[in-house]
Amino acid sequence: MSVSEMIRKAVALPQEEQDELLIQLIDQLSVPALNALLDKVEQRFGVKGRPEAPVFMPPPVEQAPPPVEEKTEWVLWLLSGGEKRVNVIREVRGMTGVGLIEAKALVEQAPVALKKFYVESDATAAKALLEAAGGKAEVRS
Repeated sequence: MSVSEMIRKAVALPQEEQDELLIQLIDQLSVPALNALLDKVEQRFGVKGRPEAPVFMPPPVEQAPPPVEEKTEWVLWLLSGGEKRVNVIREVRGMTGVGLIEAKALVEQAPVALKKFYVESDATAAKALLEAAGGKAEVRS
């Protein structure tokens, strides 16, 4: 059987069988023969069967740093009642709205968290009042 007769019979086959026949033929080729075949396909059809340059990999994308959480709460801590406890007790009563006995207990229990603020300037103003009264205070977030 001549090559042209084999080609006519192969073309008459369904597409799946043609593909399988072609793969089997290529599978039988040696590496040099396969390279030669690729060169011929490139010349005849004007296509490239292999990449000319190495494959370019884009640089890794830098991730943005996580957003910084904004402070939304500040807590006023009474660290010490100081020597003028009576004045500090008055300020604690005014800030917290508790009675005299409760305010005195808070001052004696120092360090203690007195009040939560949602505006930093309010917390620092309250701290300044406690310190002016003779106590030691701190604002923590």
